[in-house]
Amino acid sequence: MTGNLVKGGIAVVTLGVIMAVTNPKQQAYTEYASERFINQSGQFVCEKTGYCDKDGGMPVMLKNTVKNNFIKPAINTATERQNLGVVSLYTTQVPGVGQMKTVGAFGKFFTYSQS
Repeated sequence: MTGNLVKGGIAVVTLGVIMAVTNPKQQAYTEYASERFINQSGQFVCEKTGYCDKDGGMPVMLKNTVKNNFIKPAINTATERQNLGVVSLYTTQVPGVGQMKTVGAFGKFFTYSQS
């Protein structure tokens, strides 16, 4: 019985250490959120600007320019990060656009609410 308790304790501590080490940083979240946003809004931006490639999407150069010069700075400004050590909670609130709530864990992001 005591042996199983010790093994369980070691497993929990090991998992906690792995989660803490792989807890994604704000910069990684900004990249994730901006990619998500540009992929969802790319068609809209393409139609509004009139700059579309042959597939009806934004050309890569325009996509990268919009993402790096407009979307990333906006996401950085509009995001609140709660670092809980083993996971991070990100809330991005863009007035007039919506809100996105995301959990960062194990070096990955999981968006659980978007409006």
